[in-house]
Amino acid sequence: MLICLLASMATFAQPASPGQPRRRTIALLHGTAGSAKTLTIQLGPLLPKLRETWDVTFVEGPKRCAEDNPHVKMMRRFYGPSAELREYAEATADDRGWRTYNELDEAVEALEGRVSGADCLLGFSQGANFASMLAARAERRGAPVR
Repeated sequence: MLICLLASMATFAQPASPGQPRRRTIALLHGTAGSAKTLTIQLGPLLPKLRETWDVTFVEGPKRCAEDNPHVKMMRRFYGPSAELREYAEATADDRGWRTYNELDEAVEALEGRVSGADCLLGFSQGANFASMLAARAERRGAPVR
């Protein structure tokens, strides 16, 4: 699932100079056991289209996935045995089987600094979960993603 959280559309951007719209920045967040490389492949023809009107920034997860992570085996089938697979926080499950993350608060706080200044957050899977949390925290502080 992809989620895109926009503060405003690029067509409504304030002009940087007369007759020239300001380019907006989009921060792309990959899924569990992903990377900038895997997300580039997953986005396929959407990425060149995004780059026509947006400045694109990939935000890699700071943690390397453990080889026993259940997502790693599947991702290695598609991206090869040497692919660097990352995550923003280790995905776990609570006693109900609901998705949780180890050290969630620390992970979100660290990610906030890395996406500051982005006009849009686009996340896939785990990246979409974190994009939602980042947008909610920004809104709560009265400083929505811009």
